[in-house]
Amino acid sequence: MLQAIENVYEKELDQHNMPVFLSALKYEHKKDGIIAERAKEMPYEIVANLAAKNPDIVSELKNFNKDTVLLKDVLRYKAQRRND
Repeated sequence: MLQAIENVYEKELDQHNMPVFLSALKYEHKKDGIIAERAKEMPYEIVANLAAKNPDIVSELKNFNKDTVLLKDVLRYKAQRRND
């Protein structure tokens, strides 16, 4: 399964299917610890690519990292983007 995820990420991912891939990655991340460890960079890169057009996507990071500081930063970023 990890190989399939890496193949899609490297070869088939574009702006249109990134949100769907992120949702699938969230599911696989919860299901399999090996995938969670090996694919931990992917969500951050996807969110970084989509955040300018969709600030709410940064909330997805809470599914991949339970760090309370990160969660506070996510909320601060979303609030700032709404005020811009």
